[in-house]
Amino acid sequence: MENELKPLLEKTLKEYGKITFDLTYLTKGCIVNIEIGDNKNEQCGSIYEELSSWLGYGEFIEFLMTKGDVYNFKGEICVENAEIVIYLTLKDLTYDFDDDKTFIYFDEEFITEELNINISEIGMDEFDEAHFKVRFYKKKGMPIEELELNYFNKDWYQFNLDSKQNDILKEYIESEIEKAIPVYDVDFDCEVMWEVNCDDWCLEFNHTSSPIKLKLNEIISEQDR
Repeated sequence: MENELKPLLEKTLKEYGKITFDLTYLTKGCIVNIEIGDNKNEQCGSIYEELSSWLGYGEFIEFLMTKGDVYNFKGEICVENAEIVIYLTLKDLTYDFDDDKTFIYFDEEFITEELNINISEIGMDEFDEAHFKVRFYKKKGMPIEELELNYFNKDWYQFNLDSKQNDILKEYIESEIEKAIPVYDVDFDCEVMWEVNCDDWCLEFNHTSSPIKLKLNEIISEQDR
């Protein structure tokens, strides 16, 4: 830790009680946002440059990298029992490369036999998987919400599914979600929360960790304590 930062943290926390931060990595570099009271970023004064450098390029991010694939995070710095602590929340724990994305398409057997949909009744002469898509939202541990099954015939239309068809569709989607949940390679004692939505065939995951309590003195090097 830069020698100037710890005294700045102590002084700032004594006056304001807490510091919040949010960091997002880009292809090159990162964006760090700092809030202290009503002040944001450069308005915070000299601590902004010191703290943002430590979080994004210094000892703090080096410490996090020893714990796994950590790219983006947010948190709060405060004092507890006369000790500076950091409550860290990891977010977006995986990069969204196209190769890692999951798409939901339905085959003809599922549509015509499992859901018992007669495609000729919706104006289709032959089956085309690209003419069916599902929309929904789901949070970890919660039921699927906002479920729609749509088909294309010159425009997109929504099926009016009965309860049995809905149950079959939900069971299928749950199995696809279960197979697609990303693996989170982080060595912290925390719970990973996720939510997923699907629109235009693609499963889009958002994920965050539960708050992780870190003590400043367990991160900074011996000579800077």
